Amino acid sequence: PANLQRSLGGSMFALQADSGRAAQAAARTLQNVRSATLFGETLHVLTQSEHTPERLRAQLMERGVLIGELTSIQPSLEDVFISLVGHAHTN
Repeated sequence: PANLQRSLGGSMFALQADSGRAAQAAARTLQNVRSATLFGETLHVLTQSEHTPERLRAQLMERGVLIGELTSIQPSLEDVFISLVGHAHTN
């Protein structure tokens, strides 16, 4: 499982926003974002390359998203599954 989690590359973030769906839609417009998936009230954002929480926060705030908490996280197995299924679906 650890090798699968590391295989994603990029950076993974978990964030809480006033509107999870609005944050998800805004994140998906960012050029460096590979995926943005809601897990209840928490949005997981996977970037294509190394990214900082501060940069992601600034980019989302420029799009009108009010963010509460934003932290770097390790991808879960569910994140890996969603990324693999999404990648297979787009190919």
